[in-house]
Amino acid sequence: MVVERLGFAWLPKSSIVADLADGKLCRAGDESWDISFDIRLYYHHSASTVRERAVLETSMEMAAELFS
Repeated sequence: MVVERLGFAWLPKSSIVADLADGKLCRAGDESWDISFDIRLYYHHSASTVRERAVLETSMEMAAELFS
């Protein structure tokens, strides 16, 4: 919705670097608006449904990309 100019959002810079470089997105404020945060995913080791496994595997792949 932000790219379509229908609002604004706080987004992780790492996920929008290309859109910032392309001019599709821009900062709405200066660095004083920046915040640090952690994203944590907790799961039960007995995740057994197809959906549970898909969420877990996709999340692990995304984390591996971030930290590689």
